[in-house]
Amino acid sequence: MREISPGDRGQAVSDVQKRLFDLGYATPGFEAELREAFYGEFTARAVREFQAKRGLRAHGKVDENTWHELVEASYRLGDRFLY
Repeated sequence: MREISPGDRGQAVSDVQKRLFDLGYATPGFEAELREAFYGEFTARAVREFQAKRGLRAHGKVDENTWHELVEASYRLGDRFLY
C-alpha cells in the first residue's frame, strides 16, 4: 500500500476522508477538503486524532497500519459474518 499523506489528492484520499467523516472525526474545515478530495491540514488533524485514539503513532499520514485500523473501525455489528 502506498502511504497517503498531506498534499495528496484523489480517490484514495476521498476514501480515507469518508471513513473518518462516518466515524465522527470531521472538524470545521474538514468538509471543504472532503469535497475536493484533498489531504490538507484538517484531514491530517483528523488522522492524527484517529491514530491517537487507536493507540497508533500519531504522525498524520495513512500508512498500512493506520489504513487497517481505519477499515476495522468502519465495521459495525452485523456487517460481517463469522464462520
